[in-house]
Amino acid sequence: MDSRLLLISSIAFLLFVGCNKEEENIEPATLNPVGKWTGTYGNGSANNILDWEFDLLPDGDFSLTTGIHTGGGIWSLQNTDFKAIYSFSENETYNLQGTLNLSDSTITGNWYNGVNEKEVAGGFVVKKN
Repeated sequence: MDSRLLLISSIAFLLFVGCNKEEENIEPATLNPVGKWTGTYGNGSANNILDWEFDLLPDGDFSLTTGIHTGGGIWSLQNTDFKAIYSFSENETYNLQGTLNLSDSTITGNWYNGVNEKEVAGGFVVKKN
């Protein structure tokens, strides 16, 4: 009789403990990309040797400064895929394609001459300020 009472008590305890825990809905980490980003870029195989700064605006506008040039354009972020199209003048259009890294608040990727160009012109990395 004591062993049955112990068995029933044990089952009741396990059911109580198992039923009272609610699963936590853990949301994935996010980073608001809007704001200033600073970093480096390179040309060809000379990656990340020149300084630049991005300013990602909430409406999707994008501005950047290289120290020599100032340009503007548009940007987008889907999941961790960052894209931007910008120009320094009417005749110079470039695009960026990179990946947002949530763990260290960086975007790394490549830049390309032209809007639809697929040949890499150089690499870049920026970190959110």
